[in-house]
Amino acid sequence: MKIKNIKFKNNINEWTNCSIYFPNLKNQTNNSKPFVLLIHGFRAFKDWGFFPYFAEKIAEFGYFASTIDFSLNTLIDKEKCLFDMERFSKNTVTQEISEAKLFCSLLKNQNFIDEEFEKFWNGEIFLIGHSLGGALAIMTAENLPTVRKLVTICSIFDFDIYTERQKEDWLKNGFKEFTDSTTNQKIRLDVNFLLDRLTYSGEKSLTSVVSRLKIPYYILHTEADATVSPKAATILANAVSDKNLMKMEIIKSGNHLLNSSHPFKETNPVLEKIIKNILDFFQTTKKRFYGVLSW
Repeated sequence: MKIKNIKFKNNINEWTNCSIYFPNLKNQTNNSKPFVLLIHGFRAFKDWGFFPYFAEKIAEFGYFASTIDFSLNTLIDKEKCLFDMERFSKNTVTQEISEAKLFCSLLKNQNFIDEEFEKFWNGEIFLIGHSLGGALAIMTAENLPTVRKLVTICSIFDFDIYTERQKEDWLKNGFKEFTDSTTNQKIRLDVNFLLDRLTYSGEKSLTSVVSRLKIPYYILHTEADATVSPKAATILANAVSDKNLMKMEIIKSGNHLLNSSHPFKETNPVLEKIIKNILDFFQTTKKRFYGVLSW
């Protein structure tokens, strides 16, 4: 499989890195391949756990696929999942959304990836977001006409996930610190991380954006998710205005990480079911979505 790593300068003059997974284009004569962007969640990265495997399976099915690393989500040890905390602490939701949107916009530029991509990409983008990445995917989809389908997996439904006491202490101290139970790294988040999230309310809230979406939207959640309650899926589903464009599914036995870990060792039934269901969703035509197909 052809995998190409690219990078681009973003709005803060930093590098955003992406990996592009190519389908088998041998003997292909028409440009009929959608582009699928996978967006990771908090404390993850483009090569975390199942993401490369996920992208490979999408490419094997016949689509272009990509994973993305946001510029301030900087790793110092990929195997141990350790981040450059000075940079990581300055990241915001707005910054990550801007980089995802910019990436989607740059795909149309000549020679951004390569001639093979330009020849075979059909101009459509499908978004898949996991956890916080689901929320980022929702925000990225808004007002981008090239985005034609959206999938969120174990997504949050609100950027403001903190208690009033947590927010008071955060604002008072100017930062928030906690220890990652998996890596034992002390995570530090500046106050701007919180202030930025709090701007996504009212018309900018996730549920408001979801209510304005006019594209097919597949909401997936795992039944045993102890990090983000499956109730979040129901809240997102209820926010969809046109229910003919929406499908929601709760996957039994799966946890927040889709029963996977990092480093990735092998696949599992939950991950395989999610990949298969998403690929089935991608094949569903626009005509079938308008009331003909019953979920």
